[in-house]
Amino acid sequence: MYCNARFPGSSTDPYIYRNSPLRDALQVAYWENNCISLGDSAFPHEPWMMTPLEQAPYGTPEYSYNKLHMKCRNVVERCIGVLKNRFRCLLTDRTLHYTPGKAGQIANACVVLHNFLVARRVHNPPPIFEELGNDVAEPDFLGLPLIAQADAMQQLLIDHAHNLWLHDNL
Repeated sequence: MYCNARFPGSSTDPYIYRNSPLRDALQVAYWENNCISLGDSAFPHEPWMMTPLEQAPYGTPEYSYNKLHMKCRNVVERCIGVLKNRFRCLLTDRTLHYTPGKAGQIANACVVLHNFLVARRVHNPPPIFEELGNDVAEPDFLGLPLIAQADAMQQLLIDHAHNLWLHDNL
């Protein structure tokens, strides 16, 4: 859904996130459509960016949230793997011997070509995640300060994840 290859390879994901239009787009999506994204622990904890919780004890709601969070984030890692498998020039050991700007254009072109091929049903990979369902309650905390909104949204997801974990482990 979003690719930004204008930063050098040494840039961290959170740095790119803070310095690209993606953060603003996610913020707008949160305010207008109550959408959230998942990031790893390096990302900032914001109402529109849910991050894992550190050292959650087994069997707790927080543990369930982390397991579900990890399962969903795995989709992103697998997507990157699909791109690297389809376009071998993106593999780490196949360094693009071009200027950073040209290498970024090549990476962006690979994403566009991949989306083109998927739209035409060429080597469409099987689904890689399960639907979570629509039984999550509509949040009612938009008047709170941003960090409180982030905490409230995370707690809502923790409770939902724990309910799913309890259901699967009975």
